[in-house]
This record gives sequence, structure tokens and C-alpha cells, in this order.
Amino acid sequence: IIVLSVYAPCATLNTMDALEWRPHATRVVAACLLLVSNCAFVTANLYHRTYVNSSTSKHLSDIDVAPDNIWNVLTGQSSTLARSQMDTVFGTGEEAAETQLDFNGVRHQYNGYSKIVEIVGYSSGALCAKVHRTEPIDGHKCDLDQDWFALWPPPSIPKPQCFIDNIRSRYNKDTKEVENAKGTEVWDSKCPPPSDEFHYTGDYDWRYGGLRPQDSTHSKLWPSVAKYIEDIVTKEGKPVVLFAHSGGTIISYSFLMTQTKEWRKANILAYVPVVPVFGGTISSVSSVTTGWARSPMTRCVGRQAAMMVPSVLWMWPRAGETPFKWNRTEIVVQTKTKAYTAYDLAKMLEDMGLQDSVGPLYEAEARDYLDIFEAPLVDTYALYGYGIQTVSALNFTDYDKFDPAEFGMGVDGNPCPQHEHKSVYHSWDAGDGVGTFRSTSRASEWSKAHKDNDVVLWNKGYKGMRHCEFCTPESKSDWECIQALLSGKPDPTCKLF
Repeated sequence: IIVLSVYAPCATLNTMDALEWRPHATRVVAACLLLVSNCAFVTANLYHRTYVNSSTSKHLSDIDVAPDNIWNVLTGQSSTLARSQMDTVFGTGEEAAETQLDFNGVRHQYNGYSKIVEIVGYSSGALCAKVHRTEPIDGHKCDLDQDWFALWPPPSIPKPQCFIDNIRSRYNKDTKEVENAKGTEVWDSKCPPPSDEFHYTGDYDWRYGGLRPQDSTHSKLWPSVAKYIEDIVTKEGKPVVLFAHSGGTIISYSFLMTQTKEWRKANILAYVPVVPVFGGTISSVSSVTTGWARSPMTRCVGRQAAMMVPSVLWMWPRAGETPFKWNRTEIVVQTKTKAYTAYDLAKMLEDMGLQDSVGPLYEAEARDYLDIFEAPLVDTYALYGYGIQTVSALNFTDYDKFDPAEFGMGVDGNPCPQHEHKSVYHSWDAGDGVGTFRSTSRASEWSKAHKDNDVVLWNKGYKGMRHCEFCTPESKSDWECIQALLSGKPDPTCKLF
């Protein structure tokens, strides 16, 4: 026992090699030594597994340590959600559960719904554009007049700068609104547009987030979606189920929050977000810092496009001190000499030389419905994945700092980072491979507000489910059970609650 007490705690655990214990008295009770050593070892192991980059084994203690979080877990003062995160990583003493459910105890019987209205994820819908300009953007040698052509997905990109000019948006400081590039009309459909009058059919201009352009009917989106739903409800006499996937979950949530509580109650029977990204993603940050490759779009061209697409910036991680946001101690991006938390992302853009071009778009999107995240107060059945290695931070240690000459605006041989980032992973925040756990499970924030208003909050996680619709048998079965329940014909074999 004495031998184990002296040497068992002497674990180096990467950069923790300075941490070791030696006996200060030879007559200390052996049992006490064993107890102290074991506690120290467990504490060190917990610290290591929580704050060490599990991918590259680089220790982030100088910039990424939040000891209060550790002690909250050890003393039992952490939230139920935080404890469930640790149980997922370290086990509960029993075999880890394959699912976890946050249910607020409210149940309702339903009389059926008229239709499932789906809002799809980002970049799923086609975009068709037409150009009529009196002068080129920033002097670029691009066509001033083009009839309807496929903007997204692009069949080819012969002139990268012209593609960027067409797909980009801008922030109008006078009206405080986002707008299409001057002289560009964009329609969210395949070419040519179906008619001169826009009718919502499920597609939307995914380039914009909660802040929508007001210069055209289809860009506004919310009034068109509301009318589409109202027409269905009026015709069928029953409310709809609002179903959303991936980036469509935050689009649909923002839509709900633009409608009154009375409208939601009259028209929406239930809200079903699947693999949501309610808290943002680190991958959206990397689209701007590193790039976004999607054939035929190269990484550098994709980066220039992404930084001028508001919905990408809208999905950046949300700063805050709740368990579902990124707090002041958590590093999102770092170089050799500087670290940026979610509170510092505007400063990061400034250091990259993007404060005038990208900064206003980011600031416009940063303070919106997702930042406040009020409960929608409609019955919610959310399904998310967890337990998959998900990027938690970006490490640019090949760079001393962000140099505007390499990270600023430009294309065709102009600024583009030569080196890509190294991804940092936190096992306790393992989500679905796109959104981290805190982001995918964020609907749990609505639990109390929904219960206080007699509204259902059913938020279920599926271990090992990636960022895809019902790609585990359990999630697919639960969705079938939810549909049966909402139709007014619940399946007695289902076990949702």
C-alpha cells in the first residue's frame, strides 16, 4: 500500500509531468496515503482528459483552463446536463447508455396535423442569379449583364472573382440591413425561376441567416413562409408540423420567433428540429479562417465566398456563460502569440484585416434570436447526435499572428492562408461531427419555460448519430413514433417517454 501510495500518483500525462507527489512523513497512515493518492490521480486524469487536445496531444492549459467547471463536477454542483456530459465520457460505472433524454414531463394528446412543412439545411437549395450592373464591383473585370444563370451549385468557376462578386452580400450601414451585391438578383430555385411571383415551396436563400434582406419578396422569406403555412391550415383545418434539419433548424427557429405567440399556437402543432446547430459550430469559423472546398470551388475561393455569406457568420459559436455557450475561458482560435474566445471573434477579424468588409456582417448577425434563445413555446421534439469527435477549437500555431497580407480579402493569387489549422477536440463536448454537444443539445434550455407554459420539451440524444437525418435505428423509430403521436393515433408499442 505504501509503495502504491508513493508512486501511483507520479503520472506525467503529457505536459503534466511536473505534477508529482512525494511522502513528507514516513509515519502517515497508509490508508490515508492511498486515499489521497487515488483522489489526486483521478483529479489529474479528469483534468487531462477534459483540457488536453485528444487529437494532437498538445496541452492548452495556458489558455483553455476553467477549473471552476472541474470543481463543479467533482462537488456535485454542476448541472444535470454537465454531469451527463461527464458520464458520457468517463462512464457511470455501468455500460454507457446509447441515448439520453431531457423530457420536461408535459404530455399532450393530439388530433392530427395537416402537413409536415420542412425547412432544409444550408447549401441544399439551388440559387439562380441575374446580373445587371452599371459599373463593376471594385473594378473587377466581370460581365455587367447576365441573364439567369446557375449561381449555386456552380457548374464551373472560370472566373473566381466574378463568382464571389455574384454570391456575396453586403451590409448597408445606412439602412442597417443586409443586401445582395449591387445589380445582382438572386432567386432560390433552379434556373430559370418558375415565375415572376415568389411562392415558398421549401427552398430558401441559405446565404442569409436570421437577418433577411428586405429588398425583394423572396429574400424576406418569413412573410412567404407564414402565408404558405396559413394557407395550408385554412384549407385543411389543422395546424402543421414544422420539421427542420441541420442549418434549417436555426432558420426555422428564427422564423418562429418572428411570429407572435398566438400565431404559433394557431398554426404550429409541433416543432421537430433534427441534428440542430442551435449554439453554432467551429467548422463555420474554419470556413472563414482556413477555407471551404466544394468542387468546383477551391478552398481559397470558398474562403472568400464564405466570409461574405452572412449565414456562415451567423453560425459562429455563441459567447456566454451558460453551459450551452462558449465562455470567457474557452479558446476558439489561437495562434502562437494570441488566443481568441467567442467574445473575441470580432477582434480576430480585425487582426486579419477584415474589420471593414466582414466585420459589419458578423456584428449584424451576432446579436439576434440565437443569442437570446427564448423558448418558442410550441411543443418541441428535438433529436440530436452526440459522442462523435467534433472540432472544438482551431489551432494556427504555424503562425505567430494573423497577417492581413495572408488572411485578408483577395482571390486569384491574392491573400489565402498557406497553412491549414490543426483541429482541437474536447471529448466532453463530442457532438455529431458538425455541431458540438452543447450546440446540438441546446434545446434543453427551453425545458423550464415550456413546462411553466404547459408546453412539451422532448430533447433526445443518440450516441453515435452523425449529422444526418435519422441515421440510427433508434432515431428513425422515434421519429415514426412521434409522427404517430402527432397524428392522433399513438402507437402503443412506442416508448417515447
